[in-house]
Amino acid sequence: MRTTLLVAALALFTANVASAQLPACPSGTTLRGTFNGTLVAADPDQTGRLFRDGVPDVCPGTPPTSTIAGTYNYDIYNFTNASASSQCITVVFDAMTCTGTNFLFVGTYSPSFNPANILQNVLGDIGGSPNPTASYGVTVPANAAFQVVVSEVTAGAGCVGYQFGVCSAAPIPVELTRFDATVSGRDVVLEWETASETNNAGFEVQVRSQAENGWRVLGFVEGHGTTTEANTYSYVASGLAPGTHVFRLRQVDYDGTTAMLPEVEVTLEVAGTHLLSNAYPNPFNPQARFELAVARTQEVEIGVYDALGRQVATLFNGTMEANQNHAFTFEANNLPSGLYVIRAVGETFSDARSVTLLR
Repeated sequence: MRTTLLVAALALFTANVASAQLPACPSGTTLRGTFNGTLVAADPDQTGRLFRDGVPDVCPGTPPTSTIAGTYNYDIYNFTNASASSQCITVVFDAMTCTGTNFLFVGTYSPSFNPANILQNVLGDIGGSPNPTASYGVTVPANAAFQVVVSEVTAGAGCVGYQFGVCSAAPIPVELTRFDATVSGRDVVLEWETASETNNAGFEVQVRSQAENGWRVLGFVEGHGTTTEANTYSYVASGLAPGTHVFRLRQVDYDGTTAMLPEVEVTLEVAGTHLLSNAYPNPFNPQARFELAVARTQEVEIGVYDALGRQVATLFNGTMEANQNHAFTFEANNLPSGLYVIRAVGETFSDARSVTLLR
């Protein structure tokens, strides 16, 4: 099972994180944090596992090219090299109670791990099963996200306990130990924790939704400057449309230096059968906009009718995907002033909104 430490950034870690079992970090680097986990049947599956060549990688690392077929449980840990330059990242590993040649395998990926294609984005690996300890190094690009993946060697074997650490040369201002998103109605509650901070002015909260091409700033949460104590932060993103939303934190130093921290994704589902917004602006001239989301995929027709009930426009007629916010525009360039009704009819609902065109 993956440790509750879901997201982390390489950071100056001033607490005592040394382990008697972990191999020492290479000269010139510092142990930035230690992480504990287990592998159980409830963990996610990956297709295949990396071929063990018996040689732990050294920086810059050698991406493997071969896999062994099968389905294997894995744990994944998210990190960011927020340094302005690439650096050698060393993973030091202790198999603890899972010693032997057929238990664990470890690899590093950037920017992300694809469990359906485990050769994609791989930077390097540990070479063989830690028995009981081993270490390997890969070079991670500047300002890049990377992931450490711990997987089974023998399908179904699992592991009741392992530990690893991450070593690097460059300290980073903030160590993020948790970043969670919880849905509450149409709001999303973001919570994150830091283990230590250095010159941290705060965090800019950003979001990217399905209907948006780029990131949008939601707000700013002040940091605690320089501290070796753990701190907890929260932010409520309100009034979000149904669909998938990705959140991230942009950490800002007092000197203006910034670092992008790992992302978290949530999906807001439609409550009931559908959600039809009011048209805006209202009154309008010559355009009015509105949004519609449905709880399940279905055929939907959206039409516009005048005060006499005559259909003057068809805005949509087709399949609408579930739990996605669909935006529409009513163009009334060639219509006279008056009251119009926008009517949406699906397989599970029928709803309408009125708008007034004023020339």
